[in-house]
Amino acid sequence: MRKIVDKLRYTNGQVILKEGSFGDALYLILDGKVEIYKTIEGKKSVVGYLEKGAILGELSFIDKKPRPASAAAVGDVEIGVIDKEFLEYEINKMSYEFSLVLNALAERLRKTTEEYAALKSENERLKARSTVIK
Repeated sequence: MRKIVDKLRYTNGQVILKEGSFGDALYLILDGKVEIYKTIEGKKSVVGYLEKGAILGELSFIDKKPRPASAAAVGDVEIGVIDKEFLEYEINKMSYEFSLVLNALAERLRKTTEEYAALKSENERLKARSTVIK
């Protein structure tokens, strides 16, 4: 079975995945770099970067909840769309117990991403405030 069913290209700054949207696909970075960020109080808070070989969209695919963060291209990026039927077949082969573990990990990663972005945003706010006071 062919696992990559489509290839998508993005240019610098183009949004690949939007925070809050739902997704039923998984994406593989074939080339380039992707910025992962959250929007907090209208401001962008970068939570990390992913490069060639990394997967995008896994949390929403696993737990069927809205995407916890956005992803945007840093320079030119090529993304492979992984076959949904292949993924669903693989997930359906998992034991019930393993699916519980996978969902628990997804939930913890969501919470960690939220907490990290909130702390980073607060840190940036405090730095800006201390600069104004000086």
